[in-house]
Amino acid sequence: MSTTIDQEANCSIQYYDCFTTLANTEVYSKNMDLWHRLISKRSAPESRLWYGTKDIPELRNFVELYGWSEGAKKGLEVLGDIKAPTLPSIKRKRCRGATGHTINMTSVYNGNLDKAWCTTKKQTNLGRKKASGNVNIVIDIAANCNNSAEKFFWRGAVGCVLARALQKSGRNVAIYVAARANGIALDTSRPGGAYTQTLIKIKEYGMPIALDFLFASSALAGFFRYYVFKSWCALPFEVESGLGRSMPPEQRLLSKFLDDKPVLLIHNIWDAEQAKSAIEKLLEQFK
Repeated sequence: MSTTIDQEANCSIQYYDCFTTLANTEVYSKNMDLWHRLISKRSAPESRLWYGTKDIPELRNFVELYGWSEGAKKGLEVLGDIKAPTLPSIKRKRCRGATGHTINMTSVYNGNLDKAWCTTKKQTNLGRKKASGNVNIVIDIAANCNNSAEKFFWRGAVGCVLARALQKSGRNVAIYVAARANGIALDTSRPGGAYTQTLIKIKEYGMPIALDFLFASSALAGFFRYYVFKSWCALPFEVESGLGRSMPPEQRLLSKFLDDKPVLLIHNIWDAEQAKSAIEKLLEQFK
């Protein structure tokens, strides 16, 4: 895990390269009382509305041990086993010029130095997302306290189902979850105190699509309201009791940790109809 301060925006940026690092985060001593209040016991009905599970132990079992098969089943049933366009093959064309990888001595002897070198170039008019074999999916998992666990579900569901389809189409997918909160520090004027943005990698390139675990990390409200809250309580300053106000991730800050592969940012999806519409629009970028 790394926490850096962006001086220009006066924000704290957290990056976790795997879930294990996040799970092992230690709460800052001055935020310990707040953390205990945040995870205080709720009734089963309250917990299902807040976390999406009957209690915290069940949440941790889903995320850390077994995955969330019920959530994955629901996502596939509602959104369907969608298919993404197959990754197109990219033809290569031999080109001659003044620079390249191999040299043609006949051209040199004839004095044609501007065409003596040979190289191959990709020959494609496809857009960047269509042609790329690697795709980053970033799922915004933050939301304010007035949103139920059911509303949290749909952004993660879109990201997981889409990732599954893209990987089946021959592409290589990495998945991240992101959360941003404005006004999180008790003293917002302190360095990094204006807002915090957190990015967590939940799937590497080359890893299989483990839907049960991906749904647990992106579609369960409890992942944000337990694990991300814990990471914010681990910030090296006192945070305010409401942990600020959730905002969409700032793409400029995301780019600090993602390579230059295409990025699909999934946010502002709160029900099944919006989820279906979002998938259609996102798939259009690969046609």
